[in-house]
Amino acid sequence: MRNQVIDDAARHPWQEVFDVVVVGSGAAGLVAAVTAADGGASVLLLEKSDRLGGTTALSGGAAWIPANSHFGELGGTDSRSDALAYIRALCDDHVPDPALVDVFVETAPQMLAYLEEHTPLKTAAIPGFPDYYLHLEDLPGRTAGGRAVEALPFAVRDELPDHADALPIRSTLNILGERTTHAEERAPQDPDELAESIARRTATDVRVKGVALVARLLRGLVDRGVAVRTSSPADGLVLADGEVVGVRTGGGAVAARRAVVLASGGFEWDRDSVRGFIGYDVVPVSAPTNTGDGLQMALEAGASVANMRSYFGTAVAYDPTVTNHDVPVAQAGLPIRTHAASLIVDARGERFLNEHTRYNDFPKVFGNFDTRGPGLPNLGPAWLIFDATARSQMAVLSAAPGDPDPDWLHPSPDLDRLAQRLDIDAVRLAVTVAEYNDFAKRGEDPKFGRRAMSPVEVAPYYALRVHPGMLSTTGGPRITRHGQVLRRDGMPLPGLYAAGTVAAGIFGDLYPSGGSPIAMAMTFGFLAGGHAATAPVRSLHVGTSALRGSRRRAPS
Repeated sequence: MRNQVIDDAARHPWQEVFDVVVVGSGAAGLVAAVTAADGGASVLLLEKSDRLGGTTALSGGAAWIPANSHFGELGGTDSRSDALAYIRALCDDHVPDPALVDVFVETAPQMLAYLEEHTPLKTAAIPGFPDYYLHLEDLPGRTAGGRAVEALPFAVRDELPDHADALPIRSTLNILGERTTHAEERAPQDPDELAESIARRTATDVRVKGVALVARLLRGLVDRGVAVRTSSPADGLVLADGEVVGVRTGGGAVAARRAVVLASGGFEWDRDSVRGFIGYDVVPVSAPTNTGDGLQMALEAGASVANMRSYFGTAVAYDPTVTNHDVPVAQAGLPIRTHAASLIVDARGERFLNEHTRYNDFPKVFGNFDTRGPGLPNLGPAWLIFDATARSQMAVLSAAPGDPDPDWLHPSPDLDRLAQRLDIDAVRLAVTVAEYNDFAKRGEDPKFGRRAMSPVEVAPYYALRVHPGMLSTTGGPRITRHGQVLRRDGMPLPGLYAAGTVAAGIFGDLYPSGGSPIAMAMTFGFLAGGHAATAPVRSLHVGTSALRGSRRRAPS
């Protein structure tokens, strides 16, 4: 059991006492710590890892914020009513609490404006970044771009010398540049000027994307005197009289006079939980410390949970040349998957999805039940099949066009030989590819509605094994509009808040656009931290003086 139940919080031998203890240093935790401190609370932020930023720091760092103040930078307009119409049409009633969608749309732009005014966070709209379901013409409220913003590049070594080595350099998405912004990657740039910018940023340690977002928010905590501790896992909650009154960490206990905010990420790296809740293995590509600590603490404390089968997904593959201590590292982001001269087959040699479906939706098809089996046939090896045309035009992980063919791409002179190498029925694979080629020549895909298709018919043929990947789980404790964790009886669990992917995702199974997880985390971190700072104060004592954060006016 993780949690500890005590009889008398006032007489417990606490190591330290803070008003608010935040667990986790991703976007949700950092923003919660900011607003709690600005509400006058003394704040301690605990990070399990020796690295700061959690999955946010390893991400692209975009935040999808409807009706944000930067929307006009791209020459467009947006409204909260349009955003609500878009989200509601996507999610229908399949969300844990429809009212929280309204709270998100109302609060997200306010959150961004507050942080840009009161912290070093500065953002800009990302050009060429449309809502992910823009192609659905009957869907109301969708936009061609402007809702997603990104943090401006940040000089980490100059601004955060004591924390620079605890922040990563780049994201885990291999398709994203290490020192380039989303805007630079999506809008035309002078190659020489861009090369100069990259060289300058590398020399001065200016970081971008998710790291820039984390670093700017972290600088805000440093400015406020908030205590930030790495290598400090929360071992469990401390409860008294049904209330959360502190956190166990480092062999002792830290009291939370007002509240604990869980912002510790998902449970995607805990295989037992993934199998138990989602039902099948999914390869995680987030921070490896996301093992569901916050979820287990909340469950033991009596929290009600929702959305437990859902996750933010992606396609992943393994490149034998990319390892960490000789262990293969899953690579997320596979541009070759979208090449017109390619298709994906399951272990039977049959297509089972629109290969060009959005990356978040892609892996969920692997868990589809097939009554012909019965079973989950897509969980067997799935293979991206492509030909010499695709190979000559697009890199496949580390194998660039023109490079010698690596054996892990299974180069084969014909489909029969490829099927033998993959242990797939050769006749069925040949039939599948012939049918796909016929669809491509006709310009329509009656099976899955795919649009961009070209025949796969130029030898040699290749195959890359693809896996369902996971950026984060999105199931967890239900929360109120203030981020309070709800008990099974529907009442708030006193002293406990949750924000980010540790909590039940407000969008249910859907992913409105790139950056929606970070925007959700920041918005409910903003609300949770501000509300936690106003929670009733409990009388707790400590033998040593507690560290105190600066006191500021609470965000309105």
